[in-house]
Amino acid sequence: MNFINNRFEDIEKEQAEAKKTSKELLEDNLKMKSIVSKLNMRLISAEQRVNIIEDEIELKLLSERCQQLAAIQNNPKPFWSHVKEKRGGTSGYPIAMTNGQETTSDGFKICKKSVQRVA
Repeated sequence: MNFINNRFEDIEKEQAEAKKTSKELLEDNLKMKSIVSKLNMRLISAEQRVNIIEDEIELKLLSERCQQLAAIQNNPKPFWSHVKEKRGGTSGYPIAMTNGQETTSDGFKICKKSVQRVA
């Protein structure tokens, strides 16, 4: 009988140690998760800073190229005709707009119809 009581006490001690161990593991897991999330946030912010710097460099280079092209001194006409050709020579407004019943080709009326359509 004494052997059985000792065995039960041993089992209870092992269960208590297992509970402590599981609590410690849970706490360690939570600590690791917070450390990992902090590292992820640092990585994301570092990536964003790098992307911003790269974008600024690219913008600066493109801006300098555009300024050089726009400041052509010798025979600028071919350049501007090339630009107009690439634009397609059209504005952002449609030539005519139909509202089911009315057809309008005046720019002001087209804008007014567009606003009415959205509103």
